[in-house]
Amino acid sequence: MWNFIQELLREPRRPRKLMVMDEAYREEPAVYRIVPRTLLWAGGGAMLAVGVLLVALVVYTPVLYWLPGQVDPAVQQQARLSALRVAALEDSLALQQEYLGEIRQLIIGDVQVRAGEDAPSGASPAEAPRSSGEASVYLSENSSPAWEDHTAPALTLTRFPLRLAAPGDGAAPSRLIASAMALPAPPPITGGILTRGFDPRNGHFGIDFAAEEGSPVTSVGEGYVIMADWTHDGGYSIAVQHGTGYVSVYKHNQRLLKRTGDHVAAQETIALSGNSGELTTGPHLHFELWQHGLAQDPQRALLGL
Repeated sequence: MWNFIQELLREPRRPRKLMVMDEAYREEPAVYRIVPRTLLWAGGGAMLAVGVLLVALVVYTPVLYWLPGQVDPAVQQQARLSALRVAALEDSLALQQEYLGEIRQLIIGDVQVRAGEDAPSGASPAEAPRSSGEASVYLSENSSPAWEDHTAPALTLTRFPLRLAAPGDGAAPSRLIASAMALPAPPPITGGILTRGFDPRNGHFGIDFAAEEGSPVTSVGEGYVIMADWTHDGGYSIAVQHGTGYVSVYKHNQRLLKRTGDHVAAQETIALSGNSGELTTGPHLHFELWQHGLAQDPQRALLGL
């Protein structure tokens, strides 16, 4: 075979006759006229066409990603997204662990103080920081430094006039903008027994009513619900914004009947009392009354106490 190819390539332009016959000479031989150069061009063109087809197949079809070291861009994008999700989950987990650590410190009463910082002003010697390596631990009594600001009512407990929308406000003249609270008001729970009074010095900014679970809790005045959610200390809690800067807060409920943004009327049921939250000693309602950011003694604002 190699001698035959050498013979063809010796003079590629010279025409040749190719005779094909049966090995036993039983048939008439077939004679073909060939030009080696033409055969070479035809073979080269065929090989070039096959090469172009293979390149196109690799470049424009997913066959490329079957080759070693090649990765599908969709897989790469999915891997990048997965890596970002893992990083986000790691950050969230770190923040959650930090948050849980802070909650644990609050529960056990330990507050970390960085080295070089002083204890809060007014701390007694027993409350002074205790050395613990490079840092110190300040033993807090859950008392606000500004507790004395909450000992007196901000305004006299009288009925304030209603404020109506002005004609230029774009609302109807009879539309009520802020309903003033009528004080003193009925207690937020009927039949409740007062078990603990207002004690801002020790961080108790409201009063407690012992009551059976499921007792109706009513709003002490008309207003809008500004918070209705679960809290760690107060359990199911709800807060109502009233006129003239008053906010009433109701904690440790069994169930909330209003959502944030709801309008409530005075003495309308907004929750059912319960025993939810970590800082509870039994079924009761914890009620707070704030005015312009300062806690008020609810006993001065409620009837029959």
